[in-house]
Amino acid sequence: MIEEDEEWESIYRDHSLEEIPWHEDEPDLSLVTLLKNKNIKVGVALDVCSGAGTNSIYLAKKGFDVTGIDISETATKIAEQRTEKAGVSKSCKFYSGDILKIELPKNKFNFVFDRGCYHHISKEDKPRFAKIINDYLKKGGKYYLICFSDKNPPWEKNVTKDEIRQNFGPYFEIGEIKNIPTREKTGRLLHFYHTIMNKK
Repeated sequence: MIEEDEEWESIYRDHSLEEIPWHEDEPDLSLVTLLKNKNIKVGVALDVCSGAGTNSIYLAKKGFDVTGIDISETATKIAEQRTEKAGVSKSCKFYSGDILKIELPKNKFNFVFDRGCYHHISKEDKPRFAKIINDYLKKGGKYYLICFSDKNPPWEKNVTKDEIRQNFGPYFEIGEIKNIPTREKTGRLLHFYHTIMNKK
């Protein structure tokens, strides 16, 4: 795990945000759509694998009290700087650490946003990850998952719909799982599953 921590840290430490393929200066379009359609009530949000804080900033601007978690300490520092510039630092708090190990208050959040965290969790730890997300959410809270799809060429981080249902089914009512192709700024086309879940 230490090697993985250092790998993520080196990405944010040794590269500009413009060089990081998954970083975007604008919030994820599916998150924007979700809020425009009023599918999520404004409240307390958790942004897992929050990176440089783009989606946390967007949620804060929409009235959320946001907690961001990222395994890279440099990423969280960048996120804090960006929230200052965006004028939402009072609504955002960032932690550096492993989502499987860090301890936050349970039953606190009404919304968890996950853009690319779940698929980086090992297969063995994915069921525990699902329970952790469940524990952090208030009853009736919502979890929005965006993860690599098995529509991509064979890859160890791809996720199947059955896997999603198996791991999250005990805790959540799972909505439609949509495959949405997305082109990174490098030009690479990747497939992602998107789904929203309601805590039982």
